[in-house]
Amino acid sequence: MRARHDGLGIVLLASVLFGVMAVFVRLAAETMSASLVAFFRFAGSFLVLIVVTRGVGLRRGTASLGRLLLRSIIGTAAIVLYFVGIRGAGAGLATLLQNSYPVFATIFAALVLGEPFSRRLGLALGLSFAGIAVVVGPGLRLGSAGALG
Repeated sequence: MRARHDGLGIVLLASVLFGVMAVFVRLAAETMSASLVAFFRFAGSFLVLIVVTRGVGLRRGTASLGRLLLRSIIGTAAIVLYFVGIRGAGAGLATLLQNSYPVFATIFAALVLGEPFSRRLGLALGLSFAGIAVVVGPGLRLGSAGALG
């Protein structure tokens, strides 16, 4: 039971810190490019990892260098685009849209990769789109900066 409470506390703390990060990204994006903000975020995260782990256990693992570089490029692009979204559309809407990636990954997997598409998966996608529609709302008016975000 103790481990469950510790885990819940860690998840809640991570959620709060993620929200704080989004607010600071919004403030920093007023004077810096999204890629520069991402650079400082990555550098700061790396320094935290070094301090917390004292460098022990930070190694590449078994992944091939090519796959690791591809994952790094895709992840970096996702973060930079998320930060562009925060600057243009605000932290709330950008976070909602950024976290809707499973919807698009599922559609991509079914249409392009030939993954099976079940009724259960269709129901989950429908609920995801409904949730997005409820949060975004029918009266959403985005200016050019919001649309870019």
